[in-house]
Amino acid sequence: MRERKEGVARLAPEVEVGELGLTFLAQFVAEAAGGRVLAALARKHGGVRVSYGWIMQHLMGGPQSVTYVARALGISQQAVSKSLRELERLGYVKESDGEDGRARYVALTARGQDLVAAARRSRAAVDDDVRRLLGADTYEKTRTALRRTLEHLAAAAVRARA
Repeated sequence: MRERKEGVARLAPEVEVGELGLTFLAQFVAEAAGGRVLAALARKHGGVRVSYGWIMQHLMGGPQSVTYVARALGISQQAVSKSLRELERLGYVKESDGEDGRARYVALTARGQDLVAAARRSRAAVDDDVRRLLGADTYEKTRTALRRTLEHLAAAAVRARA
């Protein structure tokens, strides 16, 4: 149905955008917006990947243990450690003293905080572009509809796990 090129999914030629349901459209909009954000960040923060953002958001409040980040993201400590090594190599995180001397703690560096701020500015610019495209009223109605859909689907997923 789709192929990936340069981090953004592309529809196969035989699929018409008008045939897609809301959830696929939302997914493609998110991927296209993420592509714009990454392109804007590449000027100053080359080598950044979307997955880094998920980890870095959990470090915004201060140093966290690798265990905490892994649990918060629902992935293995090994996967988090691998990404943290990459982030450390790029200068976005550093090891930090934590409450527990046995656990490895990490924190954002000033460069990491700059990256998060730049990503937020870039995402806001994409949102502003979409708001201008749709008009303020349609933008807010669409935002409300997507939020309600997300809340509904997330609640259903939680109930299914219970």
